[in-house]
Formats: sequence, C-alpha cells, structure tokens
Amino acid sequence: MPEAQNERARLVGRAAGMAPVGGSDSHSLAHVARAWTTVPGARTKVEFLEGLRRGLTVPSGRSGSYARLTTEVVRIFAAGYAETARDLLRGEAPPAGVVASAALAPLLPLIPLFTLSVYVQESRFGARFFRAFREAFGWPALPSEALPSLAPAASSLGEAA
Repeated sequence: MPEAQNERARLVGRAAGMAPVGGSDSHSLAHVARAWTTVPGARTKVEFLEGLRRGLTVPSGRSGSYARLTTEVVRIFAAGYAETARDLLRGEAPPAGVVASAALAPLLPLIPLFTLSVYVQESRFGARFFRAFREAFGWPALPSEALPSLAPAASSLGEAA
C-alpha cells in the first residue's frame, strides 16, 4: 500500500481509537514481512499480546510502491514460466499450461502498464474514500490534498523584477 494510504489509515484509525498496526500484503515470498507490528519493550509473546491489547503498537517496515508491485507481479510470472519450462523438460507439462504460457508471452512487456493502472486506481480509491470520510466528520483538508498553485507568489514577482 502506498505511504499516503497508510497515513490516511493511521489518521482514521487514531480517530476511531484503534491502535496502529503494520503488515505486508505480499503475494510472493520475496516481499513477505516487509511490514510488521512491534510493541516497544515486549520481550515475550505474552508481553507482545498484552501490548497489542493495550494499543501500544508501532507499525514498522516499508510501505508498498509501484516498483515493488511491478517487481512482485514479474516474479510471479517468472516463477510460472520457470515451472512450465521444468515441466516441459521432464515431459510432464500439461498442454493447456503450455498453450496458456505461449498465449500470455506477448503480453508480458505490458506488466508495468498493468501494475501502474492498479497502483493509480488503488491510490485514487483510497483518496476518494478518505476525502468522503474526512468531509463526513468535518476534518480539514490535508496539505497533500491541496492543489498546487501555478501562479508565482507575489513576493517572487517583486524579487524577480
């Protein structure tokens, strides 16, 4: 999940009295455990769970990004093609799998465009629903929601002259 989405979730969670947590939503082993939840000072499972119940949690790790999403999708496809190749070499490849792999091969260069579309769609979805939540509860706009002005500041004009 993009950093901006995590920040919005943190704000809403805090307003709802929920403790912040971190967790990864990985679909391949390469990205498992990139985000996690810690309880400062907890040394045992019992202490961790007690801290979790009391809301003494700190989300840790890294947020998702377009590059990580694209890398993960490419790894998944690469693993599938490697498995099909191994099966072909052993003479165990199911014909439908070989046909599917061959049919999808020309589309592989489009993975970055597909993942960009997913990333943008998820970012817009999160922003839209956070805006609705914010407006429903009368929260002010976040600085990141303000549109940048294209006009130079008045002081800049005076200095440039």
